[in-house]
Amino acid sequence: TTNPLMGYRCPSYEHFKRGICLRCNARDKPEEQKRSSRRKTERLNHCKTMGYWADKPRGRKHVDYYMQTSGEEPFAINHYQVQISWRKKNKDRDESGFNAKLFITLHGEMGDTEEIALNEGFTYHIVPGNTSRFLVTSKDIGDIVRISFKWEESTCWSYYFCPQNQVLLNRIRIFDAQDQLK
Repeated sequence: TTNPLMGYRCPSYEHFKRGICLRCNARDKPEEQKRSSRRKTERLNHCKTMGYWADKPRGRKHVDYYMQTSGEEPFAINHYQVQISWRKKNKDRDESGFNAKLFITLHGEMGDTEEIALNEGFTYHIVPGNTSRFLVTSKDIGDIVRISFKWEESTCWSYYFCPQNQVLLNRIRIFDAQDQLK
């Protein structure tokens, strides 16, 4: 079975690339509607099937939906939000952070992704104590059973002026937009 092409309503493409628009409205899943309050439901996003069997948005004339597709069949791919919570080294000290390139590999029941560069491969400013969010897409790998995380610090011109930083993680969460599960 192939996944449908899903579009995710989002205020901008920048928000979509951070993976923050992947949660569908609880009204789309009756079992979730029973467990969620109306206020929580209103904060959730709307997801629609795109392509030939597209769902028409209700009520509005113009709504922006975003999705990523593959360059080859099957064009529908899975969307994941990677949420990384950075831990502070010292709770009393204000840490301004540092720049690094971040990479993740998802290991699933049906295979693994290749190493995926977060932040589109650009250097990312890590601030201890904050949480970062990224959109990751891949072919269907089944349920995720494990992840591999790697970081590369920016190179310095001089060894003496290059600080040695550590990446400390509280947790990494993966939200699967297809199954609407963490």
